[in-house]
Amino acid sequence: MKHASNTSIVRRVAYGLLGLVSTALGVIGVWVPGLPTTVFILIAMWAFSKSSQRLHSWLMKIPVLRTAIVEAQRFQDEGTVDE
Repeated sequence: MKHASNTSIVRRVAYGLLGLVSTALGVIGVWVPGLPTTVFILIAMWAFSKSSQRLHSWLMKIPVLRTAIVEAQRFQDEGTVDE
């Protein structure tokens, strides 16, 4: 039973780290031409939803990512980022 708990914790930490790295790349992508922002924010949203509600909520509050988050949510709802 303890093994399953340790595996769960390791998974949550791994998802959290993936989300943080993706968020950092998404923020950098705001200013670096050619580096996509929305893709990294989609990955971060997915990873945070698997790891921590607190990190997911934090991601939604980053002002510089507001447009990318709206596009990411549209993609989740409609399957497209086109308007």
